[in-house]
Amino acid sequence: MSVVEDGIIFPDIMDDNKPKHRSLLDPRQGAIDRNSRCQTCSGNIVDCPGHFAHINLAKPVYHIGFITNTIKILTCVCFYCSKLLMSPQSPEISTIVKKTKNQPKKRLVQIYNLCKKLKICEIDQRTQPIFRQSGILILAEWKKVDKPKQEKKIMLTLERAWEILKEITNTDLFILGMDPKYARPDWMIITVLPVPPLSVPPSVGIYGSVKNHDG
Repeated sequence: MSVVEDGIIFPDIMDDNKPKHRSLLDPRQGAIDRNSRCQTCSGNIVDCPGHFAHINLAKPVYHIGFITNTIKILTCVCFYCSKLLMSPQSPEISTIVKKTKNQPKKRLVQIYNLCKKLKICEIDQRTQPIFRQSGILILAEWKKVDKPKQEKKIMLTLERAWEILKEITNTDLFILGMDPKYARPDWMIITVLPVPPLSVPPSVGIYGSVKNHDG
């Protein structure tokens, strides 16, 4: 949990030779030397383990380590309503769920292989796009569109991808091999960066007195 409620926003770390609040040297994150006290737990440099803060990103970004799984999950759900493209009660999905008990990765692969063949959502009957990775972004392309003026190829915005993933129900997440208590697909899109305690970034002594902190 972050000890800086509204997040880190200032690039400057000092204010009148004192650690600046809401900077990468926020004194609520821990003690920085022998003479200081943590403003969260009142511990000294020995007693205080340090506390995390966070930075709210101006724009969301894909986690590059999860972009393949992000595409797989987007392929399994409706671009418009976020429901599974095939009914959870269908014989095909029921069989996969039974055969992949306690095998979440295998379940996602099998559901993906099933859904990637579907062109229309069973719920709202709307045509679905094909998702492709383009560098660190995702393209959405429709072979057939529902409206005459609809674009056939777009760069999927991070905001739209996050909205689709966030609206997936817990029931559908279970079918996709995810436990929503511990992992949700919208968490694969980064909106907040953790900032480690002050004890983690090293400080380098300069001329025996002044310290330079790596933020």
